[in-house]
Amino acid sequence: MYQDALGTIDRRYEIYAYIKVAKTTSYAELMRMFNISRTTVRRDLDFVEKHLLLPIIRTPGNGGGISLDVTKKIEPTYFTLEEVLIIMTVISSLDGERRSQMESILVRHMDIRQLPEECERAFHYFCC
Repeated sequence: MYQDALGTIDRRYEIYAYIKVAKTTSYAELMRMFNISRTTVRRDLDFVEKHLLLPIIRTPGNGGGISLDVTKKIEPTYFTLEEVLIIMTVISSLDGERRSQMESILVRHMDIRQLPEECERAFHYFCC
């Protein structure tokens, strides 16, 4: 089944959100929920693990499945000033739910202490 890039991205974020809430699932369940092949589930899990930094344990066998590694701690990452400016530009072109999602991500991952004073004011204005 062919998915356009936006559909793929949306599906990967839905898988990410589902695993965070469910804590455990299976390949069969994800295949059924998203109408995708086992190979696509594997690729999507690889993406979620690598790019969305969700620590996943994959246990093979009948009693196995997909679960979160609750013992693994991920250090927070922060955007650089250049990244913040690019993201703010992109966000200003969005509307609705996508805009609020992006704003939320930016606020969670921006270390305000890195900003020069004039940018800090703009950032506060942007976030309000």
